[in-house]
Amino acid sequence: MAWLERCVREGLDAVGEVVFPANDVGAPGWREVGAVEHGLAWMRELPPEPRRLLAALFVLVELAGPLLLTGSPRRLSRLPPERRLRLVERLRASKRYPLRVIGDSLKSVATIAWLSDRRALAWLGVFKACEHPEDPFALDERLGALR
Repeated sequence: MAWLERCVREGLDAVGEVVFPANDVGAPGWREVGAVEHGLAWMRELPPEPRRLLAALFVLVELAGPLLLTGSPRRLSRLPPERRLRLVERLRASKRYPLRVIGDSLKSVATIAWLSDRRALAWLGVFKACEHPEDPFALDERLGALR
């Protein structure tokens, strides 16, 4: 695996693990649903320009995020989960608009990846209300539920 691809993977995993942690309320955690693979598959389907922008975002946050925001020279994926969560929260709450955009983008991509798994959707109560035989995404069907 190329070095940049590994940075994207590790950055996505570092963010997603703290946004959707393992928990005791019943929601499937980030690692449990294999969200990194879902997120990377989604990114591969994007057109080249947005794919490069997202890759650059995760490389930047993985390599420089902790240094710029907390003064720590370590990579994001090497920080303890509590510090990673604080970093994402700090970005999202920043008074500086560009930093808020970065933080919200990180959370949005992590959410897309987590919601790409059937278990996460089932936990949220998502279901199909009509048949879609060509749809490869298997969800519980409750035919006529919206009548």
